[in-house]
Amino acid sequence: MYTYTIQPISDDAILIQFSEEQEELLTYIHTFTQHLLNRKVAGIRDIVPAFTSIAVYYDPIQLTYQDLLSQLRSSLQEQELHITRETTHVEVPICYDPEFGFDLEDIAKQHHLSIEEVITIHRKSVYTVAIMGFLPGFPYMTGLPERIWTPRKATPRTHVPKGAVGIGGSYTGIYSLPSPGGWNIIGQTPLTLFDRSKDNPFVFQPGDQVTFFPITKKEFEQLSRGGQS
Repeated sequence: MYTYTIQPISDDAILIQFSEEQEELLTYIHTFTQHLLNRKVAGIRDIVPAFTSIAVYYDPIQLTYQDLLSQLRSSLQEQELHITRETTHVEVPICYDPEFGFDLEDIAKQHHLSIEEVITIHRKSVYTVAIMGFLPGFPYMTGLPERIWTPRKATPRTHVPKGAVGIGGSYTGIYSLPSPGGWNIIGQTPLTLFDRSKDNPFVFQPGDQVTFFPITKKEFEQLSRGGQS
């Protein structure tokens, strides 16, 4: 059992904070989040997992703080969560053409690798969606090989296009919307990560497994025109 604290962070939110950051804890957080979602507790409006915490947003009119606290403590005290989340595997097309991989050359130089080696290392890895943020649908993914861990840029770009795939430290991520950003951009996907017209507007959920497969610039343009989502 992991050590944790529970405290209010606003009039309508509680934070479960765990004491240690590790891969096993992240799996537990994803599983426990799914456990709470499956329970469909009246009054809970949203559950947001992070690397070492879970924020639970609720309606104080439907659910009192003490009642929610009691339910959370009861669930956390269970020796086993009798719930497993079926892992979803998402294959993401990516174009590593220099037109889209703005920082491939810089990453290669930093790590004394060729551009082709950086691409091979990135595309042959299997990633796990750890958390979602800082844009709607933006996945922070673990599993990036240490050989290409690269700190974020000292001066962020004022504009990064939707679908840009980047490296930020030990994570890889995908810009779901156009945005300023400081991640090192290595390619771009035509995949639409956030579509508010859908019942489930997000392609990714925490815990999903992700792999990339390379496409040409021509294929990228064809898929972009086709509106792949």
